[in-house]
Amino acid sequence: MNKITEINALNKLNNLEKLNAFKNCIQTLIDLRQANKLKDIDVSWNFDIDISNPIEQITKLSTINNNLINIEFISKYENLEHLNISNNQGLDIVPLKNLNKLLYLNLSKCSLKNISPLEYLQNLKELELNQNNSINIAPLQYLVNLTKLSISKCGLLEISALRPLTNLELLIISNNSIIYLSPLEKMKKLKSIQYQYNKIIKANIMNDYILNNYQYQYSPSEIELRLANKMDAIDKTTNILKQIQINRNSFCKYPSKQMLATLFQNSIHNQLQFQNTVISHFNQLNSADIYQ
Repeated sequence: MNKITEINALNKLNNLEKLNAFKNCIQTLIDLRQANKLKDIDVSWNFDIDISNPIEQITKLSTINNNLINIEFISKYENLEHLNISNNQGLDIVPLKNLNKLLYLNLSKCSLKNISPLEYLQNLKELELNQNNSINIAPLQYLVNLTKLSISKCGLLEISALRPLTNLELLIISNNSIIYLSPLEKMKKLKSIQYQYNKIIKANIMNDYILNNYQYQYSPSEIELRLANKMDAIDKTTNILKQIQINRNSFCKYPSKQMLATLFQNSIHNQLQFQNTVISHFNQLNSADIYQ
């Protein structure tokens, strides 16, 4: 960590477009208002910095862990497209609703409960809300243009609010208490999902619909299905799947020998991993049953 307290000398850098000044002791950005080409600023970890005097042309701003609570000034940054304001505990996010140009927003670790102001951000493409315990995600149903969403460690029990988000390509919902993935069934653009450490009972992630979407991102030999949940059953699969990891689970039943045979009969490069997994009657399943 440096101990820079003022940056007025940078105001003379007329061609400056990006500034990384994190982990300093900077108190204000007022000295940069004449840097007309400046678009990208990272002043994270500058505790108690005053950024209330906006640099109007800024499109990307990172203010991680700056002890921010009141951000009424943020609406003055009307050209913002990328905002990372994570790890500011007790943040009041109401002023964010006026940032209608935002494409990316990170509000992780902000102790949020009510995120209703986010429903106004109709142009938002990427949103991170990780580690906001007991958050109500109902307002997310209005963000139909989202392509990437991360809501891990949020104390979620169900995700029905995500059903309208059919443009999602990446979804991270790990470390919650989710039981069903059925709200995701119509997400035909979904390419990647992380849902480890939940309480999934039945995961439709293994059906033909999801696997067919994976084909566009990976060749069949590269497809890898990672399951790190407590599940009681595994749905049907196809011979597209070449590698399966079901680490750290507590299965009541292991996958059928017939299903495993389908997975592994076509290639010597296929892999099966049961690391740190408790499976009833596991001693009945051996390599001969898999590679037959």
